[in-house]
This record gives sequence, structure tokens and C-alpha cells, in this order.
Amino acid sequence: MVPVPVAPSTLVGRAFHLLRVLSAQDRTLALSDLARQAGLPKSTTHRLVTMLTENGAVLRSADGYRTAWRSADASAELRENLFPSLLFLYKSTNGAVHLALPTESGALVVEKLADRDTVPVPSRTGALLPAHSTALGKVLLAHGAVPAGPLPRYTRNTLTSTQALHAELEQVRHHGLAYDREEYVPGVSCVAAPVFDQDSGQVVAAISVSATPGEIASGRVGHLILRALMRTRRSVGSCG
Repeated sequence: MVPVPVAPSTLVGRAFHLLRVLSAQDRTLALSDLARQAGLPKSTTHRLVTMLTENGAVLRSADGYRTAWRSADASAELRENLFPSLLFLYKSTNGAVHLALPTESGALVVEKLADRDTVPVPSRTGALLPAHSTALGKVLLAHGAVPAGPLPRYTRNTLTSTQALHAELEQVRHHGLAYDREEYVPGVSCVAAPVFDQDSGQVVAAISVSATPGEIASGRVGHLILRALMRTRRSVGSCG
């Protein structure tokens, strides 16, 4: 019989303990399995894993939980495959280019290309961006689950109605592009497109370019994103 581990007594210690348990697995763990393997009460496990999910360290799916770092090798491969597209967009648009992965709490930025001449965007690698008010997030929501709770307002253009968000996501699925029209940062607009896994057909990431509202409205940047993804589509295979 495998002994149940003794969990740490502090909150931070227990959170890291859960991450170690998840990192040791090659599969998603249901809440009850995670609690048993961690040696923690189910209620405590739920509280801690919810906190970790909200901060992007743990990913939640219908089957349970897995660490966001478990797919680090796959994410690195994805970044490597898509970097030529990111660089092409960076050189072609003079905008801030982002690559993000889906999480339950928003879009997790895993790559950003920008310099002092690009439009200033308050984002960085490792940042978790809100889903309903960013182009990256809308792309991922269009092919995933839409949040049921309230939608926070960031600017006067932010969509705060679930009905309006659903209508826009339908347009995203139809046209293949999502837009942020100064909905997260005043003076900054963005356009994004999904990255599909060739094997599963699922959306595994999103690419975006942030620029001035006029540059995004012209349609040129969106066309360049689709063009860039077409060039690299054959190299984006199974990513975890």
C-alpha cells in the first residue's frame, strides 16, 4: 500500500505541495484523486487548486486539473514552430505581437515581441490577460467555454453584456479573427487569430498584433496574421 504523503501545514507550503503532486502526473487528476494523492481534505484541495488556477499555475478541464508547467516542453515546441510567424508580423506591422495559451482564467502570454517604437501595451510574458476584453481572449473563448460570471469593465468600450459577448464570439468563429477595439487599454486596438492543432483540430493558442485603432481598422494587420498562420500551419502538429 502506497503511504499517503504528509502535507505541509502552511498555506503556501500546501499550494506548492499540490503543484508537486500534479507535476509528477502524466494525466489530468480529478479533484478527489488530487486530494487523496496530496493527503489533504477535499475542501482544502478545492480552495487551493482554485487559487492556483486563477493565477495560471494550474489548468482546469472537464476531466480535472493539471499543472500549466506539465506542458512546458510542448509549449516550447509551439513557440519554436510559430516564432517565424511572430517575427514576420513584428517586422511587417510595427505592432506588439503576442502568442497566448488558453487557461480557465484568461489568455496566458507565453511570447511577446515589441520595442520602444511599438504601441505601448501593458503586457509581458507570463501575464494573464482577461478573456472578454482582449482579442487573444476572445479567440480562445470562441473555441472554448464562455465565463458565466460578471464581465469587468476596463474602458468605455469593454463588452460587459454576456449576450453581446456571445454575439461577437459567433462573428469570431465565422470570420476567423477577433478584435479588441480599445476594450482593454484606451488608444490600443488588437486583432487575433486562433492556432489549430493539426491532429486534433482543437485551438491550442492564439496570435495577436496590437497597434493603433486606425491600423487595426484598416484590415491589413488581420490579413497579415492569417497569411502568417497559413505559412506555418503545416508545422503546428500535436502539442500535448
